[in-house]
Amino acid sequence: MRSASAIPRHTAVLPSRSPLLRYGVAVVVVGIVVAARLLFDPLLGVDAPLLPFTVAVMLAGWYGGIGPGLVATALSALCADFLWLHPTHSLWIEAPRDRLELGIFVGTGVAISALNEAIVVARGRSDRHSAELKEREEAHRRILETATEGIWTVDARGRVTFANASMSEMLGVPLPDLIGRNAREFVFLEDRGENVRRFGSILAGDRSAFDLRLRRTDGREIWAHVSTAPIPDARGRVVGALGMFTDVTARMHAESELQRLLESETKARADAEAANRAKDEFLATVSHELRTPLNAMLGWLTMLRSGALDATKTARAIAIIERNARSQAKLIEDLLDVSRMISGKLRLERRRVSLGAVVQSAIDTVGPTAVEKQIRIERRFDPGPDLVAGDPERLKQIVVNLLSNAVKFTPIAGRIRVAVERRAGQLVIEVEDTGQGIAPEFLPHVFDRFRQQDGGMTRKHAGLGLGLAIVRHLVELHGGSIAAHSEGPGKGSRFTCWFPPLEDATAEIPARETPAPNDARVSRPPNETPLRGAKVLVVDDEADSLEMLRELLSVAGADVRTASTAAMALPIVKTFRPSLLVSDLAMPEADGYELLAWVRALPISQGGATPAIALTAHARATDRLRVLSSGFQAYLAKPVEPDELIATAQRLVRQSEPRAAHP
Repeated sequence: MRSASAIPRHTAVLPSRSPLLRYGVAVVVVGIVVAARLLFDPLLGVDAPLLPFTVAVMLAGWYGGIGPGLVATALSALCADFLWLHPTHSLWIEAPRDRLELGIFVGTGVAISALNEAIVVARGRSDRHSAELKEREEAHRRILETATEGIWTVDARGRVTFANASMSEMLGVPLPDLIGRNAREFVFLEDRGENVRRFGSILAGDRSAFDLRLRRTDGREIWAHVSTAPIPDARGRVVGALGMFTDVTARMHAESELQRLLESETKARADAEAANRAKDEFLATVSHELRTPLNAMLGWLTMLRSGALDATKTARAIAIIERNARSQAKLIEDLLDVSRMISGKLRLERRRVSLGAVVQSAIDTVGPTAVEKQIRIERRFDPGPDLVAGDPERLKQIVVNLLSNAVKFTPIAGRIRVAVERRAGQLVIEVEDTGQGIAPEFLPHVFDRFRQQDGGMTRKHAGLGLGLAIVRHLVELHGGSIAAHSEGPGKGSRFTCWFPPLEDATAEIPARETPAPNDARVSRPPNETPLRGAKVLVVDDEADSLEMLRELLSVAGADVRTASTAAMALPIVKTFRPSLLVSDLAMPEADGYELLAWVRALPISQGGATPAIALTAHARATDRLRVLSSGFQAYLAKPVEPDELIATAQRLVRQSEPRAAHP
């Protein structure tokens, strides 16, 4: 509701004047005109007696409104009729012309009074409307000034034309200084392109809402949620934009921190899950790598003790036992080295060492294995000093690990290149092979502990995945660095080690290793043959284990066939029709589970019901449950006891005999 004080003074003229005053003014004005007319009669004569009274009517109507105007019109007509129209001093009018003139005057007076009344009313309404508009404008301005949101308007060129106190406080600019500045000054440079596009869409008539990063005059960053609208002129053309800013800096920081925490938690969970998987896989791999050589060793030792082998097989058994014992010792030594690395207890006995001599000694150590695979080792040693301060045994371990890795992953008739040279003031050992290469996604993890490119039960190469991790640690202990490079699978790999040189020193060349002496014992073969008449198929990708199992089961009287892969074993099942299948689980390409599934899919007449023993170096509880639930009749963990294997095989063969007799 509007208050009376809000209405301008000139709109309250009529209500404030008393009727006596308004009508009195009308009478006085008419009296003044009558007196003036009588005074100037000698000059004016009797012509146009009503004309001066028109002024009286206009003044009375303007001052008093329609009522005083009509009174003035009536008094003027009476006075003019009595004093000037013929016959004078009488209210009678003889001449028609005078009557017509008097009628016209009365009509004109009424019209003038009504027109004055309409003008006064219209002027009052206009003043009241202007007052209301001004009051609304002031109310809106007060609302804008007291709003907690920042508000500004900008013209088509982006200059600030209005801003409230909240906007001034938000930007840290005094309000007088803010008006006229370009809004672009408060936007970060890298965000301006996007905001120019937004401003263009607003000038095109679009409304929008978005989050905007602003820069205060003190350089501090703030975030605001902005609601924008175009500002049109009277003809509807957009001449500027309105923006309402809500400070959401705290919310944005909270969301950013929440996102960071979520990402950190997700990464930590993924790392923990990966570490847990790596631990399980590593433990399974350790179990496999330790049990596999033990299996061959225990089997051959049992046969040696029983005297079941002739002299030739005895010598071969001893060689296999020695090779597997050395392999197991290497695995254990790697585990101990990793333990020392983690605990910080791996120490070096530093001396002056020739890298060329170290590399040559490592080549001599790995050479026989390379010869067996027909792999050619090329060497290139640059002339000149090649001395470093290091531990000769640990330096040799570095090169042996790199060479062994190259031999393992290089196919038959491949090539390995070993170089010792100077580059950019550093001594470099480089080992390059033509092997299977390294996948790009695995290359960054090639030096990680317990990481292998071909992990899982179908991996083709043995090992714990520790060799390269040990190499990197030993290189860094010598103050050097190592890098791996590969163009991808099938394109070989290259490992480069850098060492700081030791100038003008005499190297102590490490002594070459001496192989341990061989020792063989010969025993007599046993007389018992509990598996006489049984046909057994043995599947294992480890050649030593396969040979031991074949010999063990053959000595027990079985007719034995062997296969090194699941794909090779399936046709043998169809043609040989074994009475027992003994299969390893962890094999390349297809594991023991897949092999058994293929066998069980065969008709009974082709061996689909053949009893099976799972023989594996993976000895987790989950492995046992999976084995027994997948269709194997028995589960034996490596290293297997020969007597236990023979007894289990005999039991399963006897149980299957009734089914074999009645297919």
